[in-house]
Amino acid sequence: MRFRVEANKDYDNSAAPHADIARIENTSQLECERACARRNDCKAYTHNTRARVCFLKSGVSRVRWFNGSISGFKLDQGSGQTSVPDTSSIRAAPQPAGMRTFRNVDLSNASNPNADYRRYRGVSLEQCSEICGRDRQCNAFTYNQIYGPTCILKASFERQKRYIGAISGVKMP
Repeated sequence: MRFRVEANKDYDNSAAPHADIARIENTSQLECERACARRNDCKAYTHNTRARVCFLKSGVSRVRWFNGSISGFKLDQGSGQTSVPDTSSIRAAPQPAGMRTFRNVDLSNASNPNADYRRYRGVSLEQCSEICGRDRQCNAFTYNQIYGPTCILKASFERQKRYIGAISGVKMP
């Protein structure tokens, strides 16, 4: 079973009573996705990464921003299409002046371990972006919300790699 997965999106179904078909506590995002895949009546899920709670859903009426959530919607096996509402207008964070952000991307710098020069725990994505914007040494950041909100400031990076739940920002000239 394939899913379209998005960070910081809550698949809300408040307009559809009884659309939450199950709540699973103390679970990971991967276990949440697997639980949805096993059920024919499950069309989507939202996993709250901080509370480690999974909500299986029979439908979705709207999509809203929710920091710390990861949501997935089953794709039609034949076409790869889905009937989830369009989420393209929901951004991971405001685009600060001079900064470009990317969802589900980590900025890797394996050959230079000193390029990641500072970490902040417990800050929001907006605070991480602001800290990097004010710091002369910072050229980019990666914000990881999966294992607790962590902001990693980077003097440099070599490449982008897909990392579900990470949000990265790069200073623009």
